Amino acid sequence: IMKHRILPSILAIASAALVYRLQPYFDKDIRKTWDYAERCFSSDYYDARALFRMYASSLNLEMHSIPLDIPDHDDLTIDVAIYRGSEKNVLIHMSGTHGVEGFAGSAVQSSILGGEKRKFWQSAMKFTERGSKSNNNKPTVVFVHSLNPYGFAKLRRWNENNVDLNRNFLNTQQFIQRLALDANRHGYVDFYDLFHPPAALGWMDPFLPLALYNIIKHGYANMKKSLVTGSYHHPRGIFYGGSKLQQSNKLLSTFLQKELDVEQVDRVGLVDVHTGLGPKGFDTIMTHNDEKSSHNDRDVLISILQDNNLDIEKHIAAFGKEISAASGYDDVVGTVKGGIGSLFSNAKEAILLTQEFGTVNPIFVSRALREENAAYWHAPGMRIGAAQRVRGAFYLHNDPQWKADIVTRGADVFWKMFKYLESNEYS
Repeated sequence: IMKHRILPSILAIASAALVYRLQPYFDKDIRKTWDYAERCFSSDYYDARALFRMYASSLNLEMHSIPLDIPDHDDLTIDVAIYRGSEKNVLIHMSGTHGVEGFAGSAVQSSILGGEKRKFWQSAMKFTERGSKSNNNKPTVVFVHSLNPYGFAKLRRWNENNVDLNRNFLNTQQFIQRLALDANRHGYVDFYDLFHPPAALGWMDPFLPLALYNIIKHGYANMKKSLVTGSYHHPRGIFYGGSKLQQSNKLLSTFLQKELDVEQVDRVGLVDVHTGLGPKGFDTIMTHNDEKSSHNDRDVLISILQDNNLDIEKHIAAFGKEISAASGYDDVVGTVKGGIGSLFSNAKEAILLTQEFGTVNPIFVSRALREENAAYWHAPGMRIGAAQRVRGAFYLHNDPQWKADIVTRGADVFWKMFKYLESNEYS
């Protein structure tokens, strides 16, 4: 009798779960959102670049392609599209600082340029072409596509020199100062062997039990901080900040100083899109306490990014504060947004943001980075499989809802920043 009662109950529960999982596939509105998001994403760096170029050029935006000098890689470029508005007001939107994370940032840029606001751009460009001054209250917008094209193309988080560009925006004296600090100041050396095996890894990789042991011994927060703070002592390590400014950062700095009158800019906003930390599809807006910004204050940021459909306060955090995705970052230096922000030395307002979208559990993110880095240095011929797993840790290419979340929230933050800078032109 018990068998006859239990089996139907199990079947009923399984059926209900299946119906729940399949429900979005039969909802026309959800399907429409998914289909739109899918069109914004690309299969690789080259397709993403082509899509970005297509949308930007079709709007007659000012196009620039900055080639990188990398031996045996002569078709890797940082692409920039510029909408010329007010010279006093500038908004910079960036993708691909961390290479493989560029899938999401590029999709956001495609959504901004090719989505429902496309008519806005078309109208704005018509006024620009006619020499109208009606655009003077709109900010100049600079889209930077794939700051790290090598990492994007090769499915690496680091650049062609194994450098993390988001720890690298330092001057010569700052590099010397970092190198003079204790290499184990935040425990990087304590965890070095765990994250840097001496050979390529096979299917018997013991990372998970080793990671559990280290978490019990040192604590998860300490392990995370030791990694994300980065290292300036281990050139083959993950999160290596380098010993000199890398060409991507240098080229972008030079370009912006040439194309913009940086000393005359009163207000600058920057959004740098990343993936990998936080709940799946949830975006954490990170600021930084030691960067030049009048908008580290949560209340002001909340007013800029306010959204009636979500609790925006849960999304905003300073590096190292409150939200788990931002924890451990309080001693991170050399960020791209900080480096770019410093170019605008006379700006009255600098709103410098990282928009970080969650993917998978950080332990699995760490495992993917560890495996790929080991293959990169010890068995390059085995790297492709590991690189695909890195892509899977930072880009959920088979998850339509994740893609929809990235495109929706990414574009939303951009347009809120645009509106704020526009409305404050004469304040």
